[in-house]
Amino acid sequence: MNIPVYPPPIQPKRQRLTVFFMLMMACSFIQLVPVFAVLMVVLEKPLYQLLKAMEAGQISEETFSQMLTAMMEWWMDKPIVTIATLFGTAGIVGVFVIWQLTMRQRPLSEWGIKGGKKGIAQYVLGLVLGCALFSGAVLFIWAMNGAKLELTGQVNWMYFALFFCAFLVQGFEEEFLLRGFLLHSLKERMSPFWAVLISSVVFALMHISNSGISFVALLNLTLFGVFAGMLVLKTGNLWCAAAIHSTWNFVQGSVWGCLVSGIDVGGGIFTYTPDANRTLTNGGLFGPEGGLGVTLVLIFGIFVLAWLSLPKSQKKAKSKGSEE
Repeated sequence: MNIPVYPPPIQPKRQRLTVFFMLMMACSFIQLVPVFAVLMVVLEKPLYQLLKAMEAGQISEETFSQMLTAMMEWWMDKPIVTIATLFGTAGIVGVFVIWQLTMRQRPLSEWGIKGGKKGIAQYVLGLVLGCALFSGAVLFIWAMNGAKLELTGQVNWMYFALFFCAFLVQGFEEEFLLRGFLLHSLKERMSPFWAVLISSVVFALMHISNSGISFVALLNLTLFGVFAGMLVLKTGNLWCAAAIHSTWNFVQGSVWGCLVSGIDVGGGIFTYTPDANRTLTNGGLFGPEGGLGVTLVLIFGIFVLAWLSLPKSQKKAKSKGSEE
């Protein structure tokens, strides 16, 4: 069998993490390009009318500035802008792909991007698991009287479809960066345990400025990172973890109508009304990801992965020990 030989990376390992954070800062502007494009489209006509009114002396420059600010703030809360933001994460992926293939001259498979039928099967499995895991957390919260669930009655199916596609992009982007580049880079310098833990903490801290953030929310984000990291190491690629991440977020907002890490995506098939007196269970203003319902689901998932990762000999030994 011919084993491909790749040239060594241009950047030393010590510099690679620095480059990661520098690229992330640059990419934060790239992500906003679709948002500005949407705002330009929706604000073109009212902006033209405001300019004409100011030129005619009907409104002052101060009033023009206030009205323009009010319009932009109103539109920034609309689902279409959230969708544009999610799609904007594709630009972040593009930057890192170009850097990996040109500057470092290394294959994407180094970060777990591997194709084939196996990858497709794992992606489909991940889509199902993401729905099941988060739905299990919501139903647990509902069973514990932590929130009320009611059918919305009216669903904007165009937004529903757009959010599904947008979350497919966003979920892949975060896994590509955190469990693709960062986890694999850390794993070259330390044990898998520490690589998974550190990349998970970084993932949690990326959400530190989100509305409603709490200790439990940070804990759950770290646990999700651990779960996804273990899954990537077990499967050898990103596809299953990326799909879980995508549908986890999608059903959270567009099916169950919850806040997605403190962000309101505009409602879903169900209306999720958390009990203000049970924020420890339902997550409060951060959404279910800030509550103990999600904590239990993620701990269960981590234990299942840990069990599946054990060698068969250890599984048999543990099974015999429990029977005795």
